[in-house]
Formats: sequence, C-alpha cells, structure tokens
Amino acid sequence: MRRNALVADRRVEAERPAGMALGAAAGFWSLGRACARIAGGWPRQAACLAAGLMLLGAAGTATLGLRSGSGGLLVATVVAFAAGSGWNGLKVLMVVRSVPRAPAAAMGVVMVGAFGGGVIGPFGLGLLIEAVGYRAAWAIAASTLVAAAGLVLYAGRRLTTHASAQETHVSRG
Repeated sequence: MRRNALVADRRVEAERPAGMALGAAAGFWSLGRACARIAGGWPRQAACLAAGLMLLGAAGTATLGLRSGSGGLLVATVVAFAAGSGWNGLKVLMVVRSVPRAPAAAMGVVMVGAFGGGVIGPFGLGLLIEAVGYRAAWAIAASTLVAAAGLVLYAGRRLTTHASAQETHVSRG
C-alpha cells in the first residue's frame, strides 16, 4: 500500500462524522480532494463545488423518475432538492467576487435568469411530464443539471483566467 493511500484512509476514518459509513466518508473526501486539485483559484474552487452539488442533484433528480417506494422517494427528493438547489450560494459568491466594482448590477443580470427559470421551469416540467411521462421528464431534468454543471466549470475556468489577466495588468500599472 502506498503511503498516501494509507494516510488518506486513516484521515478519513478519523474525521468521518459519527454514524457515516466509511465508504461514504471516503467518497466525499475523494470528491473534495479532486475538486481542490482541479480548482486552483477561488472562482474555480467555487465552480467545482457548485458543479459537484449539481451532479449530486442530477443523480437525485434522475432517481425521482424511478419507482422505488416511499423510502427511496424520500431520499431522492432530499438529495435532488438539497444538492440540486444548494449551489445557489456559490453562484452568488462567484458573481460578486468576479465583479467587485458592480456586484449588485452583476447579480441583477444573473437573477433575471434564475427567477425566469423559477417561473418557467415548473410549467415546462409539467408539460414535459404530460408529453413523455415522469421517468423521461425527470431524466431530462437531470441532464439539464449535468449540462449546467459543465457550464459552471467552464465559467469558473474563464473567471480564473480573467482574474489573473487583470492582476497582471494592474501589476504592470
């Protein structure tokens, strides 16, 4: 066994919350480490965390279309809505920090899309359910979260590149 793997195994075991299975703790720890390595700067770090939550929410959303009894439905609902919506604070952080001179204006533009989706989304999902059924509609909704996660990672990379270009420009004066 490699030394890093041994250290990681002991660290996960020591830091996992009481009652959490070791495998689940190791999975979360690995996801966090992967995001930290990919991220590099704060915009990409927030983007990576947001994308991770979106992907977890997509898994919960896709599971909503399966008929797995009330226990499965409860778990899928909690995961879909907690993780699928939990990234909004990270979105605000990314936008406000990327436009420090006009954060309110930047958030105003972002919120038009967010509230527009909040109005149109449920109506559109209802039409989609009528057209293709629950299973396919939830799968389509999950795929939009996957696509959005990709766009958030792309935006995080662009913000990091833009921020470093601005720092270089400012330092040259």
